[in-house]
This record gives sequence, C-alpha cells and structure tokens, in this order.
Amino acid sequence: MAKLTLGLPIWALAPFSRWRRRQVARRFLTLMSPIPPGATLLDVGGPGMATALVAAPFQSVIVANISEEALQPGHLAAADAFRRLLGDGCALPLGENSVDFVFSDNVIEHICEESRDSFVNELRRVAARGFLITTPNYWFPFEPHYHMPLFQYLPGAARGRLLRHARFGFVDDAGETIKLLSRRDLRRLVPEATVSGIGFTPYPETLVASWRRQEAPETSSDRRDGPALLAAAGRRAVPPG
Repeated sequence: MAKLTLGLPIWALAPFSRWRRRQVARRFLTLMSPIPPGATLLDVGGPGMATALVAAPFQSVIVANISEEALQPGHLAAADAFRRLLGDGCALPLGENSVDFVFSDNVIEHICEESRDSFVNELRRVAARGFLITTPNYWFPFEPHYHMPLFQYLPGAARGRLLRHARFGFVDDAGETIKLLSRRDLRRLVPEATVSGIGFTPYPETLVASWRRQEAPETSSDRRDGPALLAAAGRRAVPPG
C-alpha cells in the first residue's frame, strides 16, 4: 500500500530553500576569502544545488559522496565542471592538506553521532586553507528534512513508527537517522571554528561552523589539482556517466 505524504509540500518551501542556498554560498565565499588563483574545492556530501553557487572562484571542484547514485551526472548542476569522488566523508581517500578548501552543506546531521568526530577530523585533515560546515539548527522549530514543525523533538521510536506509515518531506525510510545539531554540539565538535547562523528570522534556521587558516601550509603531503587527486584516489574515482 502506498504511503501517505505528509508535511509541507516542496513547492511551498522552494523560495526559502533558494534564499538559504544563496546565503550559504555568500557566507562561504566571504569567510574563506581571499581565495587564491588555482585553488581547489572539495564538497563533502555533495553535490547539492549550493555546489554550483560556490564553484566559480575555483580551478577544480571535487564532489565526494558515499553514494555512487548521488554522484551520477543527472544529480549535478553543470556536471561537466565537477570531478566526482566515491568515498566516505569519515575516511576520505585523500592526503593531508590535499585541497585548499572544504565545503559540507547539511551533511553532518545525517552521520551517526559516534562518527561525527571522525567526519570533522577528515575535513580538518584534507583542508589546507579552510572549511565550512552547515547544519539545520536543532532549536529552530521546523525540521527541514521532514517538512514538519517540531518533528526533531519526537523520540526516535515515535519517528520510526510514523515513517513506517507515511512519507514526511524528503524522508520515507523508517531507518533514517537524521539528528540535528545545536550551537553547543557544533562548538564541541569544531572548537577552533567560528559558529554563526543564517535565517530569515532573528533566530537562525541554519548553523555555520567555519575555520580559515591565515597562512596556508608551506608544504603538504598530497597537494594536486582535481584530476591528479582523483588519480591518487584510484578506484574510488567515479567514471564519467
């Protein structure tokens, strides 16, 4: 039997989603400035629609995802402009300081809590100049994945029972383990980062953790352009679709 679809429809949230993506991209480009000529960007958990908005200043853009389906060209805006890398964000197949900047938009809340330190450590390890992580704010009273107000405050068992019978927003899997983060959570995970907010009200819907090195390392273990990085990653590079 087909599931019911509940929560606000996608079209109702589309204007806010577009506004949010523009704000995230603007924040990333501002906080990571100056971006030097020839810089490389790694989008961990991409591609998303924000990927295309932050790509322009970079010579090479790599999108990394654990799902090969997510990396297919049909999921990418301007697919030919990006390199694709199949890999786990908690164990990236890249060397230390191997990219200039790392961008990860609304990914960390999908990672189980015991693996989040590993995820952040990998972003730190590969980013030579800076990184930016975003996540929906746990204390904002609307859950953007499920398209429902206050849904994040339900116990996991209650969410699972509801998802067995209905689809909420983008989620129809009772086994999905989305758990939003608060400012305190982000500050614990990324103590060196500045945590700020983005929102259309005084209370932010999106939290942003950003870190920018003032001077890039003089040397790195694996500093290459996009094609060379993928060659180094070997079999994890996704062939053209």
